Amino acid sequence: MPIVPHDACTEPPANTSICRFLDLPKFRDLFANEELYLRQTDLFKETDPREALPSDEYVRLALGLQKYDLNDELKLNDNQAFNRQNSEAYFINCWQIYEGETLEMWKTYGNGVAVFSRFELLKTALSIMLDDILVAIVR
Repeated sequence: MPIVPHDACTEPPANTSICRFLDLPKFRDLFANEELYLRQTDLFKETDPREALPSDEYVRLALGLQKYDLNDELKLNDNQAFNRQNSEAYFINCWQIYEGETLEMWKTYGNGVAVFSRFELLKTALSIMLDDILVAIVR
């Protein structure tokens, strides 16, 4: 299937440098299997609390909902339930646009190695996948 666009995401220029931080077992697995590991979205929260599902506070702010208002709390529950169901259906492999190394990035994600590439190479490698693939900047 093709690489598909998404209204909320944009692609960087083709020659954009990208990198991915991996621990040594994941790095070894990448080369042994010659496959990218795609993690189910809802599992990201286990290792990085800043990833995955939005907080209730964020959803309230984004949708203009009032805390403790019964109708708004029901809307919040519906929205978060939908987010949880969606998170079980999507798989992600996170790369970052390389803008230079920082100690914070190495401290948070760099307990092994950093793999560098260009956006166009990653996109070409993923274009042979059987399922629809979104390759873009996620905000």
